[in-house]
Amino acid sequence: MVKNIFSWCLIGSALYVLTALALVAPQWVDRKRVPRSWVGRLALRFRLMRPRRSRVVRVRQLLAEHHVADAELPSADRLEKRFTDLTCSLATIYLLWLLPFLGVLAALMIMVNARVVSSFWMLVLLWGLLTSVLVLADVDRRSLLRSVPHEHTVHMAIRAWEAITSHGSPDGEIRGRTRNSAFCDAIGDLCDALERQAELEPRRTDPVHRSRLRDHAHEIVRNLHTGKIRLSEGDQDQLAALARIIASVLKYASAPTNALGSSTRLADPHLLSPDPDWDGPRPQTGSPALGALGYALFICIVAGAGYLLSLTHFPEAITSVLVVLAVGAGHALLKRMRLPFPSLPPSPQPEAGTATPPSHSAH
Repeated sequence: MVKNIFSWCLIGSALYVLTALALVAPQWVDRKRVPRSWVGRLALRFRLMRPRRSRVVRVRQLLAEHHVADAELPSADRLEKRFTDLTCSLATIYLLWLLPFLGVLAALMIMVNARVVSSFWMLVLLWGLLTSVLVLADVDRRSLLRSVPHEHTVHMAIRAWEAITSHGSPDGEIRGRTRNSAFCDAIGDLCDALERQAELEPRRTDPVHRSRLRDHAHEIVRNLHTGKIRLSEGDQDQLAALARIIASVLKYASAPTNALGSSTRLADPHLLSPDPDWDGPRPQTGSPALGALGYALFICIVAGAGYLLSLTHFPEAITSVLVVLAVGAGHALLKRMRLPFPSLPPSPQPEAGTATPPSHSAH
């Protein structure tokens, strides 16, 4: 009976993973991974998830307190929609991969407590399948962020402003890290989101438009990094400048996608300094092969550690706790890995002389 349950858990989970992968992998390649968010909508309706309205309202209030005019503030309804759409889609993705994860984990617990498996290849298969589910869930999450760059930019901009203001209390202590490191990391993530939006959003338009939007994004990144450096050095006047830039980014990222401004700019050009102090390099697109290799090494390392753990002779209760801790540690390691996304490479750059720098007067 126990062996039958073990077999059904393992085979059912493997078939589920293969079926789900066959359905979602083409969406990863085409950058159209936008799942139906009915799971998140139901969770919001039954109050299993917190609504984002209060967070959006607080962010707008903090922006207004730092001298951002009402006309420059993003719409609360549009911000809430972008934020809620992304959250609900993420909830759907997590549920999709949670089911096979629980099935493999149940099979692993049966193996630990009943000792129904002792062969080398079966242990490696079990741990490899468990780790593969974690990797596929992470790839699916990152594919969603590439498919909805506007929503991702809104999320990162809100997170950056909350980190800058320390949730409205500049003197509040952030446990485990300094305030400077917190908002520097958050601004860096926002800059990555802006560069990604400039690269992905006009993917199918003409090369000149793509080049101009990339230049515009890099100009915003330069100003954000300049403000970040000056603020970390104690220049509190940079709070107002950063507030205006982030408010403008939120305004354009939350605008309807059928609006002309949402596809030609990422922030108001008049808010940007033409000659900021920071002039770092543009981020380089990582190799898809390097990303796939990183995920493969992660699977091998965690599966190998799990295999060694399965060979120990600890009591069943201690081994079960160690298994859960090992899976949690692997998941935390996966979240900290910044691997290139294993998908098709970006479109080629336009030939020299075909693109011109963005003209502020044209806007």
